[in-house]
Amino acid sequence: MVIKRDPTRFPLIDSDPHAKRVIRYMRSSDYALWASCIAAGQGLWFMNRRVDPKLGAYQGLIGYKIAAIVFGTGGFLWAYRNSSFRFMGIKENARELQLDWEEMRARIQDNQPLYGYSRLSDYGQSATMRMSTNSQWMLHLVPFFNLTNHRFHDTDQDYYQGIEHLRPKDYRTSFIGA
Repeated sequence: MVIKRDPTRFPLIDSDPHAKRVIRYMRSSDYALWASCIAAGQGLWFMNRRVDPKLGAYQGLIGYKIAAIVFGTGGFLWAYRNSSFRFMGIKENARELQLDWEEMRARIQDNQPLYGYSRLSDYGQSATMRMSTNSQWMLHLVPFFNLTNHRFHDTDQDYYQGIEHLRPKDYRTSFIGA
């Protein structure tokens, strides 16, 4: 299934990446963002307790836990979105290009399908693709992740088939000014 795409500044790696790949390719800056969101939640709750001293110790501890859960979830969604945007070519993705190229080349050498095995029919695969493609834009409203393997990723699979002169390091400079 062909998806209409607007040209992006960086090369497209995967238009609908699996959630495991997105999490596996997260950068340390994404984890730092996630941790800083949790710390911000704790700091806000601490300031709330300073402003309103009527809160008892028991209520304060529960507030810290709730703040950690709420801000931790928000931080994870933010980090997940940043990592997904690198797959979609919206953010700088030179590191992800190299990792993807190596992973897919290894899958080809082992005679495995590029995006994993799926027990779904073609209709089921296309339905899951239609529901999860571009869902990264609305993670703050409805967190919807791609948890199925399907073959519709809007990528050129011939790229991985042994064309050695098209390694990702050549892509870095060709897409920056585009």
